[in-house]
Amino acid sequence: MYKSIIYCYFITFNLIAVNLFSQNIFNTTENFKILNSIEKTDSSNIRRFSKQYNRYNEFYKNRTVKEKVPNLQNIYLNFKNKNLKFNEKFQAIDWIELGPKKVLPTQPDAGNGRINCIEFNPLKPNEIWVGAASGGMWKSENNGNSWYPIDMTQFMSIGISDVKFSMKNPNIVYAATGDADGGLFSGTYSIGIIKSTDNGKNWAPILNSRLSDGFLIYKLLFHPQDENILWAATNQGIFYSINGGKDWELQLEHLITSIKMHPQNNDVLYAASFEWDGKSAVFRTNDAGKNWTMIKKFDSITRIEIEIDEKNPDNLLLIGVSLDKSDLGVFLKSFNRGDSWIDNTNAQYNSVYGQGFYNLVLFNDPKADSSFFTGGIFLNYHDSKTKQNYLQSRPHVDFHCVTFNKHDSMYYCGTDGGIYKNRNPKSEKWINISDGLGITQVYRVTPNPFFNENLMIGSQDNGVIELRDSIWKNILL
Repeated sequence: MYKSIIYCYFITFNLIAVNLFSQNIFNTTENFKILNSIEKTDSSNIRRFSKQYNRYNEFYKNRTVKEKVPNLQNIYLNFKNKNLKFNEKFQAIDWIELGPKKVLPTQPDAGNGRINCIEFNPLKPNEIWVGAASGGMWKSENNGNSWYPIDMTQFMSIGISDVKFSMKNPNIVYAATGDADGGLFSGTYSIGIIKSTDNGKNWAPILNSRLSDGFLIYKLLFHPQDENILWAATNQGIFYSINGGKDWELQLEHLITSIKMHPQNNDVLYAASFEWDGKSAVFRTNDAGKNWTMIKKFDSITRIEIEIDEKNPDNLLLIGVSLDKSDLGVFLKSFNRGDSWIDNTNAQYNSVYGQGFYNLVLFNDPKADSSFFTGGIFLNYHDSKTKQNYLQSRPHVDFHCVTFNKHDSMYYCGTDGGIYKNRNPKSEKWINISDGLGITQVYRVTPNPFFNENLMIGSQDNGVIELRDSIWKNILL
Protein backbone atom coordinates (compact mmCIF):
# COMPACT_ATOMS: atom_id res chain seq x y z
CA MET A 1 0.00 0.00 0.00
CA TYR A 2 1.35 3.40 -0.91
CA LYS A 3 1.93 5.65 2.08
CA SER A 4 2.18 9.40 1.76
CA ILE A 5 4.24 11.46 4.19
CA ILE A 6 4.18 15.23 4.33
CA TYR A 7 7.07 16.97 6.06
CA CYS A 8 6.45 20.45 7.38
CA TYR A 9 8.94 22.54 9.28
CA PHE A 10 7.06 25.82 9.25
CA ILE A 11 3.31 26.24 8.99
CA THR A 12 1.83 29.51 7.74
CA PHE A 13 -1.77 30.57 7.47
CA ASN A 14 -3.47 31.01 4.14
CA LEU A 15 -5.05 34.35 4.95
CA ILE A 16 -6.30 37.06 2.66
CA ALA A 17 -7.49 39.69 5.16
CA VAL A 18 -5.34 42.81 4.81
CA ASN A 19 -5.31 43.55 8.55
CA LEU A 20 -3.49 40.28 9.16
CA PHE A 21 -0.41 41.57 7.33
CA SER A 22 1.82 44.50 8.21
CA GLN A 23 3.82 46.86 6.04
CA ASN A 24 6.67 45.85 3.76
CA ILE A 25 9.75 45.52 5.98
CA PHE A 26 12.28 44.99 3.23
CA ASN A 27 12.80 48.72 2.77
CA THR A 28 12.65 50.15 6.27
CA THR A 29 14.80 53.14 7.14
CA GLU A 30 16.60 51.24 9.87
CA ASN A 31 17.58 48.40 7.55
CA PHE A 32 19.31 50.83 5.20
CA LYS A 33 20.88 52.71 8.11
CA ILE A 34 22.46 49.50 9.37
CA LEU A 35 23.64 48.34 5.95
CA ASN A 36 25.12 51.74 5.08
CA SER A 37 26.99 51.85 8.38
CA ILE A 38 28.42 48.40 7.85
CA GLU A 39 29.63 49.25 4.35
CA LYS A 40 31.95 51.82 5.92
CA THR A 41 33.61 49.23 8.14
CA ASP A 42 35.97 46.31 7.59
CA SER A 43 35.21 44.01 4.65
CA SER A 44 35.08 40.93 6.91
CA ASN A 45 32.36 42.66 8.90
CA ILE A 46 30.37 43.19 5.72
CA ARG A 47 30.65 39.52 4.80
CA ARG A 48 29.49 38.40 8.24
CA PHE A 49 26.53 40.72 8.34
CA SER A 50 25.49 40.06 4.75
CA LYS A 51 25.06 36.43 5.79
CA GLN A 52 22.45 37.55 8.35
CA TYR A 53 20.75 39.73 5.77
CA ASN A 54 20.56 36.88 3.25
CA ARG A 55 19.01 34.61 5.88
CA TYR A 56 16.41 37.30 6.51
CA ASN A 57 15.48 37.52 2.83
CA GLU A 58 15.36 33.74 2.53
CA PHE A 59 13.03 33.48 5.51
CA TYR A 60 10.52 36.05 4.31
CA LYS A 61 10.45 35.44 0.57
CA ASN A 62 7.77 32.73 0.89
CA ARG A 63 5.94 34.33 3.80
CA THR A 64 4.65 37.53 2.24
CA VAL A 65 1.33 38.53 0.72
CA LYS A 66 1.55 41.47 -1.67
CA GLU A 67 5.02 42.24 -0.25
CA LYS A 68 3.70 42.41 3.30
CA VAL A 69 4.62 40.09 6.16
CA PRO A 70 2.25 38.62 8.77
CA ASN A 71 1.02 40.97 11.48
CA LEU A 72 1.57 38.57 14.36
CA GLN A 73 -0.46 40.41 16.97
CA ASN A 74 -3.58 40.50 14.84
CA ILE A 75 -3.10 36.86 13.86
CA TYR A 76 -2.58 35.92 17.50
CA LEU A 77 -5.74 37.73 18.63
CA ASN A 78 -7.76 36.08 15.87
CA PHE A 79 -6.22 32.73 16.73
CA LYS A 80 -6.99 33.21 20.40
CA ASN A 81 -10.59 34.17 19.63
CA LYS A 82 -10.90 31.26 17.19
CA ASN A 83 -11.90 33.57 14.36
CA LEU A 84 -9.61 32.06 11.74
CA LYS A 85 -11.02 29.62 9.22
CA PHE A 86 -8.50 26.85 8.79
CA ASN A 87 -8.29 24.62 5.79
CA GLU A 88 -10.23 21.56 6.98
CA LYS A 89 -8.27 19.01 4.94
CA PHE A 90 -4.95 20.42 6.10
CA GLN A 91 -6.01 20.47 9.74
CA ALA A 92 -7.39 16.94 9.51
CA ILE A 93 -3.89 15.54 8.91
CA ASP A 94 -2.52 13.70 11.92
CA TRP A 95 0.74 15.60 12.51
CA ILE A 96 3.56 13.89 14.40
CA GLU A 97 6.54 15.80 15.75
CA LEU A 98 9.72 14.15 14.46
CA GLY A 99 12.33 16.31 16.18
CA PRO A 100 15.24 16.56 16.45
CA LYS A 101 15.23 16.74 20.25
CA LYS A 102 17.64 14.04 21.36
CA VAL A 103 21.28 14.85 22.14
CA LEU A 104 23.34 11.73 21.43
CA PRO A 105 26.04 10.89 24.00
CA THR A 106 28.32 10.02 21.08
CA GLN A 107 27.95 13.54 19.68
CA PRO A 108 28.39 15.90 22.64
CA ASP A 109 29.38 18.81 20.39
CA ALA A 110 26.18 18.64 18.36
CA GLY A 111 23.43 21.07 19.30
CA ASN A 112 19.66 21.35 19.35
CA GLY A 113 19.28 25.05 18.67
CA ARG A 114 19.90 28.53 20.02
CA ILE A 115 19.13 29.59 23.59
CA ASN A 116 18.92 33.36 24.09
CA CYS A 117 18.12 33.52 27.80
CA ILE A 118 17.96 31.42 30.98
CA GLU A 119 15.96 32.24 34.12
CA PHE A 120 15.32 30.46 37.43
CA ASN A 121 12.13 30.53 39.49
CA PRO A 122 13.06 32.29 42.77
CA LEU A 123 10.80 30.00 44.85
CA LYS A 124 11.18 26.68 43.04
CA PRO A 125 14.76 25.36 43.19
CA ASN A 126 14.39 22.86 40.36
CA GLU A 127 12.57 25.11 37.88
CA ILE A 128 14.48 26.49 34.88
CA TRP A 129 13.05 28.56 32.04
CA VAL A 130 14.77 29.14 28.69
CA GLY A 131 13.96 31.26 25.66
CA ALA A 132 14.89 30.06 22.17
CA ALA A 133 15.63 32.06 19.03
CA SER A 134 12.57 30.77 17.19
CA GLY A 135 11.32 27.82 19.22
CA GLY A 136 9.41 29.68 21.91
CA MET A 137 9.87 29.31 25.66
CA TRP A 138 10.56 26.05 27.50
CA LYS A 139 10.38 25.01 31.11
CA SER A 140 12.04 22.31 33.20
CA GLU A 141 10.87 21.33 36.67
CA ASN A 142 13.76 18.94 37.35
CA ASN A 143 16.94 20.94 36.74
CA GLY A 144 16.98 20.33 33.00
CA ASN A 145 16.47 16.56 32.96
CA SER A 146 13.32 17.05 30.88
CA TRP A 147 11.63 20.00 29.18
CA TYR A 148 8.20 20.99 27.98
CA PRO A 149 7.12 24.02 25.94
CA ILE A 150 5.08 26.96 27.16
CA ASP A 151 2.07 26.58 24.89
CA MET A 152 1.43 30.21 24.09
CA THR A 153 4.98 30.75 22.83
CA GLN A 154 4.70 27.85 20.39
CA PHE A 155 2.37 30.05 18.36
CA MET A 156 4.04 30.73 14.98
CA SER A 157 7.42 29.67 16.44
CA ILE A 158 8.04 33.06 18.01
CA GLY A 159 11.43 33.88 19.48
CA ILE A 160 12.16 34.77 23.11
CA SER A 161 14.93 37.24 23.96
CA ASP A 162 14.45 37.55 27.72
CA VAL A 163 12.40 36.15 30.63
CA LYS A 164 11.99 37.73 34.06
CA PHE A 165 10.18 36.73 37.27
CA SER A 166 8.84 39.20 39.79
CA MET A 167 10.96 38.76 42.91
CA LYS A 168 8.02 39.78 45.07
CA ASN A 169 5.49 37.50 43.36
CA PRO A 170 7.16 34.84 41.13
CA ASN A 171 3.79 33.84 39.68
CA ILE A 172 4.15 37.01 37.61
CA VAL A 173 6.41 36.37 34.62
CA TYR A 174 7.29 38.66 31.71
CA ALA A 175 8.87 37.55 28.43
CA ALA A 176 10.28 39.59 25.56
CA THR A 177 9.31 37.90 22.29
CA GLY A 178 11.37 38.06 19.12
CA ASP A 179 15.08 37.48 18.57
CA ALA A 180 16.96 40.64 19.50
CA ASP A 181 20.43 39.12 18.99
CA GLY A 182 19.42 38.09 15.49
CA GLY A 183 18.21 41.63 14.90
CA LEU A 184 15.81 42.81 12.24
CA PHE A 185 17.30 40.23 9.90
CA SER A 186 16.71 37.17 12.08
CA GLY A 187 13.45 36.10 10.47
CA THR A 188 11.87 35.43 13.86
CA TYR A 189 8.40 36.66 14.73
CA SER A 190 7.53 38.86 17.71
CA ILE A 191 4.33 39.95 19.43
CA GLY A 192 6.03 42.30 21.91
CA ILE A 193 6.17 41.69 25.65
CA ILE A 194 3.88 39.02 27.06
CA LYS A 195 2.83 38.61 30.70
CA SER A 196 1.62 35.74 32.86
CA THR A 197 0.17 36.04 36.36
CA ASP A 198 -0.12 32.28 36.99
CA ASN A 199 3.43 31.00 36.46
CA GLY A 200 3.08 30.59 32.73
CA LYS A 201 -0.28 28.87 32.37
CA ASN A 202 -1.90 31.86 30.64
CA TRP A 203 -0.34 34.79 28.79
CA ALA A 204 -1.37 38.13 27.36
CA PRO A 205 0.52 40.66 25.17
CA ILE A 206 1.17 43.95 26.99
CA LEU A 207 3.60 46.00 24.87
CA ASN A 208 2.16 46.67 21.44
CA SER A 209 5.05 45.90 19.13
CA ARG A 210 5.98 43.62 16.27
CA LEU A 211 9.20 42.64 14.59
CA SER A 212 7.70 43.93 11.37
CA ASP A 213 7.61 47.38 12.91
CA GLY A 214 11.36 47.20 13.48
CA PHE A 215 10.81 46.73 17.22
CA LEU A 216 13.34 44.55 19.07
CA ILE A 217 13.31 43.95 22.83
CA TYR A 218 16.72 43.08 24.26
CA LYS A 219 16.30 43.00 28.04
CA LEU A 220 13.65 43.29 30.77
CA LEU A 221 14.29 44.64 34.27
CA PHE A 222 12.03 44.30 37.30
CA HIS A 223 11.94 46.47 40.40
CA PRO A 224 12.69 43.98 43.22
CA GLN A 225 10.20 45.58 45.64
CA ASP A 226 7.31 46.38 43.30
CA GLU A 227 5.93 43.83 40.84
CA ASN A 228 4.24 46.55 38.77
CA ILE A 229 7.42 48.52 37.97
CA LEU A 230 9.57 47.35 35.08
CA TRP A 231 11.81 48.58 32.29
CA ALA A 232 12.28 47.26 28.75
CA ALA A 233 15.51 47.88 26.83
CA THR A 234 14.68 48.01 23.12
CA ASN A 235 16.11 49.22 19.83
CA GLN A 236 13.80 52.23 20.15
CA GLY A 237 14.79 53.15 23.69
CA ILE A 238 14.06 52.30 27.31
CA PHE A 239 10.37 51.93 28.10
CA TYR A 240 9.11 52.22 31.67
CA SER A 241 5.87 51.03 33.27
CA ILE A 242 4.52 51.55 36.78
CA ASN A 243 1.29 49.56 36.34
CA GLY A 244 2.40 46.12 35.26
CA GLY A 245 2.72 46.93 31.58
CA LYS A 246 -0.66 48.57 30.98
CA ASP A 247 1.00 51.87 30.09
CA TRP A 248 4.53 52.64 28.96
CA GLU A 249 6.69 55.76 28.99
CA LEU A 250 9.74 56.24 26.78
CA GLN A 251 12.64 57.27 29.05
CA LEU A 252 15.79 57.13 26.93
CA GLU A 253 15.65 57.22 23.14
CA HIS A 254 18.59 55.12 21.97
CA LEU A 255 19.08 51.55 20.81
CA ILE A 256 19.67 49.96 24.23
CA THR A 257 21.04 46.41 24.53
CA SER A 258 21.99 46.32 28.22
CA ILE A 259 20.27 47.64 31.36
CA LYS A 260 21.32 46.96 34.98
CA MET A 261 20.17 48.01 38.46
CA HIS A 262 22.37 48.78 41.46
CA PRO A 263 21.56 45.95 43.93
CA GLN A 264 21.62 48.25 46.98
CA ASN A 265 20.02 51.36 45.47
CA ASN A 266 17.12 50.62 43.13
CA ASP A 267 17.02 54.18 41.83
CA VAL A 268 20.44 53.77 40.21
CA LEU A 269 20.29 52.18 36.76
CA TYR A 270 22.85 51.79 33.98
CA ALA A 271 22.16 51.42 30.27
CA ALA A 272 24.38 50.85 27.23
CA SER A 273 23.53 51.95 23.72
CA PHE A 274 24.41 50.23 20.45
CA GLU A 275 25.26 52.60 17.59
CA TRP A 276 26.26 51.23 14.22
CA ASP A 277 28.45 54.28 13.53
CA GLY A 278 30.56 53.57 16.63
CA LYS A 279 29.20 56.45 18.73
CA SER A 280 27.84 54.18 21.46
CA ALA A 281 27.60 55.32 25.08
CA VAL A 282 26.86 54.34 28.68
CA PHE A 283 24.14 56.15 30.65
CA ARG A 284 23.27 56.32 34.35
CA THR A 285 20.20 57.49 36.21
CA ASN A 286 19.99 58.21 39.94
CA ASP A 287 16.21 58.63 39.99
CA ALA A 288 14.90 55.39 38.43
CA GLY A 289 15.00 56.75 34.89
CA LYS A 290 13.46 60.20 35.19
CA ASN A 291 16.78 61.72 34.20
CA TRP A 292 19.65 59.99 32.39
CA THR A 293 23.27 61.18 32.21
CA MET A 294 25.86 60.02 29.72
CA ILE A 295 28.84 58.78 31.74
CA LYS A 296 30.96 57.32 28.91
CA LYS A 297 31.05 58.07 25.18
CA PHE A 298 32.92 56.17 22.46
CA ASP A 299 33.95 57.03 18.92
CA SER A 300 34.53 53.58 17.41
CA ILE A 301 32.65 51.10 19.62
CA THR A 302 29.32 49.55 18.56
CA ARG A 303 27.76 47.01 20.90
CA ILE A 304 28.39 47.25 24.66
CA GLU A 305 27.65 45.05 27.64
CA ILE A 306 27.91 46.31 31.22
CA GLU A 307 27.99 44.31 34.43
CA ILE A 308 27.83 45.08 38.15
CA ASP A 309 30.01 43.38 40.76
CA GLU A 310 27.42 42.08 43.26
CA LYS A 311 29.92 41.97 46.12
CA ASN A 312 31.16 45.48 45.36
CA PRO A 313 28.15 47.07 43.64
CA ASP A 314 29.82 50.42 42.94
CA ASN A 315 32.24 48.53 40.67
CA LEU A 316 31.35 48.14 37.00
CA LEU A 317 32.73 46.12 34.11
CA LEU A 318 32.30 47.09 30.46
CA ILE A 319 33.12 45.25 27.26
CA GLY A 320 32.75 46.92 23.87
CA VAL A 321 32.94 45.77 20.25
CA SER A 322 35.18 47.51 17.72
CA LEU A 323 33.60 49.29 14.78
CA ASP A 324 36.15 48.13 12.22
CA LYS A 325 36.43 44.42 13.03
CA SER A 326 33.37 43.70 15.22
CA ASP A 327 35.92 42.21 17.63
CA LEU A 328 37.01 43.11 21.16
CA GLY A 329 37.39 46.87 21.09
CA VAL A 330 37.63 47.87 24.74
CA PHE A 331 37.41 46.45 28.26
CA LEU A 332 36.94 48.97 31.08
CA LYS A 333 36.53 48.94 34.84
CA SER A 334 35.02 51.56 37.13
CA PHE A 335 35.17 51.68 40.92
CA ASN A 336 32.87 54.67 41.41
CA ARG A 337 29.60 53.93 39.57
CA GLY A 338 31.01 55.04 36.24
CA ASP A 339 32.28 58.48 37.24
CA SER A 340 35.69 57.43 35.93
CA TRP A 341 36.96 54.42 34.00
CA ILE A 342 40.21 52.44 33.86
CA ASP A 343 41.19 50.93 30.51
CA ASN A 344 41.93 47.26 31.11
CA THR A 345 41.74 46.09 27.48
CA ASN A 346 43.66 42.86 27.07
CA ALA A 347 43.70 40.25 24.34
CA GLN A 348 42.97 37.52 26.89
CA TYR A 349 39.48 38.99 27.35
CA ASN A 350 38.72 38.48 23.67
CA SER A 351 36.08 35.83 23.04
CA VAL A 352 34.26 37.82 20.35
CA TYR A 353 36.23 37.03 17.18
CA GLY A 354 34.45 39.15 14.63
CA GLN A 355 30.74 38.89 15.35
CA GLY A 356 30.19 41.11 18.36
CA PHE A 357 27.25 42.78 16.62
CA TYR A 358 25.44 39.42 16.91
CA ASN A 359 26.35 38.04 20.34
CA LEU A 360 28.29 39.49 23.26
CA VAL A 361 28.43 38.18 26.84
CA LEU A 362 29.78 39.69 30.07
CA PHE A 363 28.90 38.06 33.39
CA ASN A 364 30.39 38.74 36.81
CA ASP A 365 30.94 35.65 38.96
CA PRO A 366 28.88 36.09 42.17
CA LYS A 367 30.99 33.43 43.91
CA ALA A 368 34.42 35.00 43.37
CA ASP A 369 35.59 38.58 43.86
CA SER A 370 35.91 40.40 40.52
CA SER A 371 36.14 37.21 38.44
CA PHE A 372 34.03 37.15 35.30
CA PHE A 373 33.08 35.50 32.00
CA THR A 374 33.45 37.09 28.57
CA GLY A 375 31.80 35.47 25.59
CA GLY A 376 31.19 35.73 21.87
CA ILE A 377 32.07 32.89 19.55
CA PHE A 378 33.92 31.33 22.48
CA LEU A 379 33.67 31.66 26.28
CA ASN A 380 36.45 32.59 28.69
CA TYR A 381 36.56 32.64 32.48
CA HIS A 382 38.93 35.15 34.06
CA ASP A 383 40.17 34.53 37.60
CA SER A 384 41.00 37.86 39.26
CA LYS A 385 43.17 36.33 41.98
CA THR A 386 45.45 34.19 39.82
CA LYS A 387 45.14 36.47 36.76
CA GLN A 388 44.60 33.32 34.73
CA ASN A 389 42.28 32.91 31.78
CA TYR A 390 40.35 29.66 31.27
CA LEU A 391 39.03 28.97 27.78
CA GLN A 392 35.88 26.92 28.28
CA SER A 393 35.79 23.54 26.57
CA ARG A 394 32.96 21.49 25.13
CA PRO A 395 30.01 23.94 24.84
CA HIS A 396 28.73 24.69 21.37
CA VAL A 397 30.07 27.96 19.92
CA ASP A 398 28.26 31.33 19.84
CA PHE A 399 27.36 32.31 23.40
CA HIS A 400 24.30 34.43 24.16
CA CYS A 401 24.01 34.29 27.94
CA VAL A 402 25.78 33.13 31.09
CA THR A 403 24.14 33.07 34.51
CA PHE A 404 24.37 31.48 37.95
CA ASN A 405 21.73 29.46 39.79
CA LYS A 406 21.87 30.12 43.52
CA HIS A 407 19.67 27.09 44.18
CA ASP A 408 22.23 24.52 42.96
CA SER A 409 25.41 26.68 42.81
CA MET A 410 25.82 25.89 39.11
CA TYR A 411 26.74 28.13 36.19
CA TYR A 412 24.52 27.95 33.10
CA CYS A 413 25.12 29.19 29.57
CA GLY A 414 23.02 29.48 26.42
CA THR A 415 24.61 29.00 23.00
CA ASP A 416 23.62 28.37 19.39
CA GLY A 417 23.57 24.70 20.38
CA GLY A 418 21.40 24.81 23.51
CA ILE A 419 21.81 25.04 27.29
CA TYR A 420 24.77 23.80 29.34
CA LYS A 421 25.74 23.79 33.02
CA ASN A 422 28.98 23.64 34.99
CA ARG A 423 29.95 23.68 38.68
CA ASN A 424 33.57 24.76 38.28
CA PRO A 425 34.49 26.55 35.03
CA LYS A 426 38.19 26.43 35.94
CA SER A 427 38.43 22.65 35.96
CA GLU A 428 35.24 20.97 34.73
CA LYS A 429 33.63 20.52 31.32
CA TRP A 430 30.20 21.90 30.58
CA ILE A 431 27.30 19.44 30.61
CA ASN A 432 24.76 19.58 27.79
CA ILE A 433 21.21 19.52 29.24
CA SER A 434 19.42 20.37 25.97
CA ASP A 435 17.95 16.89 25.57
CA GLY A 436 14.22 17.30 24.93
CA LEU A 437 14.29 20.86 23.58
CA GLY A 438 12.62 21.06 20.16
CA ILE A 439 14.24 24.33 19.08
CA THR A 440 16.26 23.50 15.95
CA GLN A 441 16.02 26.22 13.30
CA VAL A 442 15.46 24.27 10.08
CA TYR A 443 16.35 25.76 6.70
CA ARG A 444 15.60 22.81 4.41
CA VAL A 445 14.07 19.32 4.58
CA THR A 446 15.06 16.59 2.12
CA PRO A 447 13.23 13.23 2.36
CA ASN A 448 15.05 10.11 1.26
CA PRO A 449 13.52 9.18 -2.14
CA PHE A 450 13.86 5.45 -1.40
CA PHE A 451 12.99 5.35 2.31
CA ASN A 452 10.33 7.97 2.89
CA GLU A 453 10.55 7.82 6.67
CA ASN A 454 14.23 8.84 6.52
CA LEU A 455 15.21 12.42 5.84
CA MET A 456 17.89 15.08 6.24
CA ILE A 457 17.57 18.67 7.38
CA GLY A 458 19.85 21.68 7.09
CA SER A 459 19.90 23.66 10.33
CA GLN A 460 21.10 26.99 11.65
CA ASP A 461 24.60 26.52 13.10
CA ASN A 462 24.00 22.84 13.85
CA GLY A 463 24.91 21.32 10.53
CA VAL A 464 23.15 18.66 8.51
CA ILE A 465 21.12 16.27 10.64
CA GLU A 466 19.80 12.95 9.38
CA LEU A 467 16.79 11.01 10.63
CA ARG A 468 17.38 7.31 10.04
CA ASP A 469 15.55 4.46 11.73
CA SER A 470 13.85 6.97 14.06
CA ILE A 471 17.21 8.32 15.33
CA TRP A 472 18.58 11.77 14.58
CA LYS A 473 22.31 12.06 13.99
CA ASN A 474 24.54 14.94 12.87
CA ILE A 475 26.33 13.91 9.68
CA LEU A 476 27.92 17.31 9.00
CA LEU A 477 28.77 19.75 11.80
